[in-house]
Amino acid sequence: MSLGTLIGLSVPRPGLSMVTSVTFIPVLVLSIYLSLDFILTQKTSILNRLRIRREFILLSIIPILLLFAYLSIYTGLFGGLIKKLYAILNPASRLYIPIVESVAEHKVSTWFSLFQDHGFLLLLGLLASFLNFLHPDEGKITVTLGFLLSIYFASTMVRIGLILAPFVAILGAQGIHELISLAKSVLSYKPKIRIKKKRRLPTEKSEKYSTYIVVSIVLLILSFSYISISLAKPRIGTPVSIAGASLYQTYAPDWLEALGWLRDNTPPGSVILSWWDYGYWITGVGDRPSLADNATINSTQIAVIGRIFMGNDTLALPLLKKYNVSYILVFSPIGWDIGAWGGEEVKWIWMAEIGYNIPIAGENIYHNLTLQRFGDKNLFTELVNLGVYDRWGGRQNYQRVVRWLPRRDTLLTRIMIEGVFGNNYPQVKNLVSLGNHFTIVWRSSGKIWFDSLNDYIAYNIPMVVICKVNYNVTYGPFQISTSSSRSNISYNTNSSLPYITHYIGDNWGVSVNITSVFVEMGAAKEGGPLNASASILFKFLDKNILSIPATIGLHTFEIREKNDNIVILHLLNGQPIDVYQIDRKDVSGDLQFAIYVEAENSPNEIIKPATASVSCSQLSFYPITKPISP
Repeated sequence: MSLGTLIGLSVPRPGLSMVTSVTFIPVLVLSIYLSLDFILTQKTSILNRLRIRREFILLSIIPILLLFAYLSIYTGLFGGLIKKLYAILNPASRLYIPIVESVAEHKVSTWFSLFQDHGFLLLLGLLASFLNFLHPDEGKITVTLGFLLSIYFASTMVRIGLILAPFVAILGAQGIHELISLAKSVLSYKPKIRIKKKRRLPTEKSEKYSTYIVVSIVLLILSFSYISISLAKPRIGTPVSIAGASLYQTYAPDWLEALGWLRDNTPPGSVILSWWDYGYWITGVGDRPSLADNATINSTQIAVIGRIFMGNDTLALPLLKKYNVSYILVFSPIGWDIGAWGGEEVKWIWMAEIGYNIPIAGENIYHNLTLQRFGDKNLFTELVNLGVYDRWGGRQNYQRVVRWLPRRDTLLTRIMIEGVFGNNYPQVKNLVSLGNHFTIVWRSSGKIWFDSLNDYIAYNIPMVVICKVNYNVTYGPFQISTSSSRSNISYNTNSSLPYITHYIGDNWGVSVNITSVFVEMGAAKEGGPLNASASILFKFLDKNILSIPATIGLHTFEIREKNDNIVILHLLNGQPIDVYQIDRKDVSGDLQFAIYVEAENSPNEIIKPATASVSCSQLSFYPITKPISP
């Protein structure tokens, strides 16, 4: 026990958690119990001199341990462990814990899945259990009770099927032994000769039945072996970490290609964001840190990933920057057939429910609330209408099916649609816009291995897409201008260079280098002067909240949120000019930035048009590492 603890401490994972985790507490309690038992059995023990029985001391520890357990549960120290144990005993409780219900291994087992894992050994184990109750002893009852309890727990959660395996192996072997013993007794049975009318009964019939029994036992064992081999065959030659890569009855090299590309083409230490299913693959094979691994221990981190994928730039970019994410990996076979292998095109529902803590219960029992809040009912139909599924024999097979995809403004949808279809179907860009903060840097080859053809078929439909995060986005040079005109409908004309798709928020900066500004008033016959202006605007939706005259120089704006106020610090050529505060309660939506020029129109004859123009050499959006205090 001590040796195992020392080995665990020397391994980076689990490291110190070896002794600080909840799972170590039973080991610690048992160690204390055995140590006390050893001390109390010594003849030199002071308890012997005081004539205090060691059983009394050991039993007195039990109330102390129970009190400690109660206080730990009451204070929430073991709250997570208790919830998990309760989720095993009562599968219905998982409907209120999305992170538990989303894991395929946490689903309630079916008879098919149990039989697929253990085959006829289950039936043989049941036979051995029945015989053990007929002829009980201490060992048989212990194994049988363990077998029956493990069947219950394995049936409530797929993952716990592992604890059923040793009991199935023991009792299955016992069942085979009992059948062979029965066959042996039948084979060695010599029937007594009964004389009736001086005729002898034949023994061929009993020997025939005994042969049937032996052959049946052999067939049972061979059939179980055949099932195991047939299930393993499609994964021969595939690394263990990729063998279950959400692919069905075939092998596609997309994952190996993706992990190899990450390992060879990204800087060491680059943080990779993906759904938690792929965390171990990225870390173990891709040799890069992931934001969450398959352990699902840190449910808070997984919820953050869900919010990032199901959010727009305003929500996603600050969280990506907080965790210093460099690349985003998305797995989706949506280009083959939506939901065929269970990629992000179906997992997005769990991302939303885990990220926003939406229980799968009540009105949401069939994900109804999630679909209405985060889903796009028409996006798949629009993809079909664009012809992206024509290669499978016509789009009519898909137009009758309602398949929900996440909203098209979410980060996941933009990467998924652009990454999978962008190369072959440029028209999808009319449906979604990836934006300039994200760039697709790699797509898998889209090959797939069909065993029946004994060859790869290259459809060029990627299933794994890698996207690079661009925190700094720069444009330029550019110029915008406008001039007044004669109009009976509108009394002003304007032009702007808006950037409404970019994130501008807390600890984010915008800089624009204005090289020239030209504003000239005009005049109209019988209408007087015509005004013109050039300005820098900040607005929410259609509401202008801040207008600053455009002047030559490098304008820098640092945005922060403080005490429910949006604070914008304005610097000109590196020198603080002013500080603006906006009450967050008075605005809604995303903060937008624009360079804006305007000229007044007139219904009368224009003698001289008003004009305005602004030239900029560079416009940049970037995160602020060290905000300047005003």
